[in-house]
Amino acid sequence: MTAATRGKANIVCWTKMQAEAGQDIAQIVARKELERRAGNGIFFWGIGNAPSRSLKHLVREKHNIDVVFSLMKSRPKSIDASTNELFVWRTFFDLNGNETPLPNHALVTSRMKTSSGVKSTHYALICRASDSLSLNDYGSFDPSAYRNLSEVGGPIGHSQVTALIIRKAGESKNSGYRVNLRASLSGECWVKLGQPARLCTKKMGKFSTQYS
Repeated sequence: MTAATRGKANIVCWTKMQAEAGQDIAQIVARKELERRAGNGIFFWGIGNAPSRSLKHLVREKHNIDVVFSLMKSRPKSIDASTNELFVWRTFFDLNGNETPLPNHALVTSRMKTSSGVKSTHYALICRASDSLSLNDYGSFDPSAYRNLSEVGGPIGHSQVTALIIRKAGESKNSGYRVNLRASLSGECWVKLGQPARLCTKKMGKFSTQYS
């Protein structure tokens, strides 16, 4: 998605990315590229927050929604950069609430524990990309030009990691965020995951070094 194309797209999904579940962002993108190849362009990108209520309508109306991935400005938390307790999520829930196994090519992990205890919820963006996934600089992204796609339509909060947003103004080229990865939403677009299974330490060691 070029800057010119993005200028014409009023609605986008913006997500900030960093190390997660013991893997740095380069390893995650490399793993997602393998997933994309195996899935004929489809890959699942794990995130921590639930979708906007507006998403169901957009999915049913089959809107084309670009995904903009930007590197976080802050350093990753130590619990994200290094952890010995992981979950592998095995199912997802569709728009009707039906639970479905993740495709065989998809692998979504997360840390097993949070500050409040064992992690009970996790989500994923279902993405499609025709080109290979690689970290790059595809131009600036100005979140101040967008508002949350909701009845309130408020500005994007600093704590929001993933948001469905709509452009309301022209973008500044001097924004601190860049487009570092790009794709589009596909199918159910943004789903809740289910049936987490603990990834044992021995398997995690093989998993974490496979893409180094």
